[in-house]
Amino acid sequence: MSRHSFELEHGYGPRVHVLDNVYLLSALARIGSPDIAHRDLMALLRSVYHSLLVVSCGHELPRVDAQVPTRMAATHGAAGVWKGEVFDPATPIVVVDIVRAGIVPSQVCFELLTALLPERNVRLDHLNMSRVADQAGHMVGVDLSGSKIGGSVEGATLILPDPMGATGSTT
Repeated sequence: MSRHSFELEHGYGPRVHVLDNVYLLSALARIGSPDIAHRDLMALLRSVYHSLLVVSCGHELPRVDAQVPTRMAATHGAAGVWKGEVFDPATPIVVVDIVRAGIVPSQVCFELLTALLPERNVRLDHLNMSRVADQAGHMVGVDLSGSKIGGSVEGATLILPDPMGATGSTT
């Protein structure tokens, strides 16, 4: 693999991205450490999901050309207009919070997206789930004990951050 690539090669298909980023790898190693303080864990967890959202949305969300007046537009005329690509503000997005191990990953994604896109187009849904084990302690299913879903996901980009910040098996 070329060291210039920011993704690892894999067999999951073109819509799955496995990042090759030493900051993120170092953060994951530290998050999994048994001696991490809670304040450091939370700061790193937020940092990792911030990075993952920036990269994934930067690659996957639709874009449009935009011209946005800057704060200097009143005094500098046309020179005070920023021009470039932005996320399409008409894109509906649903972030799903799987309440099992924590809501921080979904909350980070929701907060960052609502800072850039119209709030009416970004929704945070909640699923309350827990593992179901048999008498031998083997996982045999999932108990969906409740949900708060704000409507249809048809036509929306669905974002499911892993609540464990781990393997993705919960998702």
